[in-house]
Amino acid sequence: FWILESLSMLSVARFARISAQFAITAKPPLPISARFSTAGGSSAVDKLVGIFEEYRAANYNQTLPSRYAKEVVRAADKDGDGVLTKEEISEVFKNIGADSEMSAGEIEEAISALAGSDGVLSSEEFVSVLSKK
Repeated sequence: FWILESLSMLSVARFARISAQFAITAKPPLPISARFSTAGGSSAVDKLVGIFEEYRAANYNQTLPSRYAKEVVRAADKDGDGVLTKEEISEVFKNIGADSEMSAGEIEEAISALAGSDGVLSSEEFVSVLSKK
């Protein structure tokens, strides 16, 4: 019994030390505009990526950005055609509670800015954008 109690106390002490270490090294988050800069310079793209990044930081902090991006795309691309539409991204925003963060016009602007030469936003293009930090 005393062995278990000693191990328990050791675990509590270790947890406290680790918690203190992370509390000291934690940095406050930067504003969206300081964290993201897209090649196109579109504020709508920055805003779109920022919303998804803030959600990842709050809910999927231990998940790699590339894995999170793939999960977002899988959730968004309901019809599985490999193309993300304004409606699909709007639905994801609604599901994560961010539907009031961007207007439909801003989402459309971001999709246009991110779309390849074919004019559509492919799943691969979106994963690439969300995976960048």
